[in-house]
Formats: sequence, structure tokens, C-alpha cells
Amino acid sequence: MGTLFWLDLTVNFVDDLLSVESLRDNRTLQELFLTGNPCTDYDGYRDYVIATLPQLLWLDGKEITKSERILAKQQLPDLRQRIAVQQKAYTDKRHIMEQKVKGHTELSRDSCEPCAEDDSQLDEPTPYTPESRIKMHQRIAEQRKDKGSKPSSDVKKAPRAWRRMARC
Repeated sequence: MGTLFWLDLTVNFVDDLLSVESLRDNRTLQELFLTGNPCTDYDGYRDYVIATLPQLLWLDGKEITKSERILAKQQLPDLRQRIAVQQKAYTDKRHIMEQKVKGHTELSRDSCEPCAEDDSQLDEPTPYTPESRIKMHQRIAEQRKDKGSKPSSDVKKAPRAWRRMARC
């Protein structure tokens, strides 16, 4: 059986920060990358991961100091509660975005009460959803089609001129 020393989850749509608790039993894990995921926007994200995974030496390419670890452990119960609240808010917002992308813009106020208070969030672009990235790629494809451009693989490159820098 192999040993996991580092784990790179960069830009993997990880929004459930509480799920890092499942890595607690992996005592050999020393380095974790979560950069570019929605969970990194949660207030207290770094401290929560440091306190939850005491075996980590590096998080997102930054070394974990002893003082940082001590402070994070002291705040862990409060951090966990704050992360859970932020995670729920993100999940609710994501649910609304999914419905909007699918064309279900008429949501009843009863179906998503925590998010219904502030509808201004619905018009903000959310870069961390698969749906928003699919829409972006569809727009790019439409723009290419409108311009009549060919994919870069069809474009012929000019032959490369080789030069000898020193006489042999």
C-alpha cells in the first residue's frame, strides 16, 4: 500500500471544507493544496485546516508555523461552527445558481428561504461552479463560430529556421 505525502486538489470545486476531516487518519500527509476552490474563500479556512490536520507541514504552498498551529487549535470549535454556516450559505447560493442556469428563474420564496432575502447575488458571476465554466466555454465557442476562426490545431505553423550558434 502506498503512502500519501502530498495532495493537490487545486481548482476541483471543493466547497465542503468540513470534508478535510476525512484526511485526519492519513498521518503521512504533509502538504495539501486547495487553492482555487470555493472553500478557500471561507473566513477561517486556513486555521480550520491547520487545526483539523495536525500532521500538515505546508498548506497551499505556505509553511505552517508552530504559533499558527497553536492559535488554530485553540479556535477549532468556533472555527468549525463558522465554517459550517458559511458552507451552508454557499450551498444555498449554488442551488439557486444551478436553478438559474437550468432556466428555472421562477423560484418560490418558500424553496430557498435563506437566500431569498438578497436577490442581488443572483446576478453576480460565480467562478467556482461547473455551470458557470460550461457557459463560459459555450460563449467562447459561439465567438469562434461567429468569427469563422478555425481551432488552433488546424492552423499551420511556419517552418522553424534552425541556426547554428557556434561552428563545430
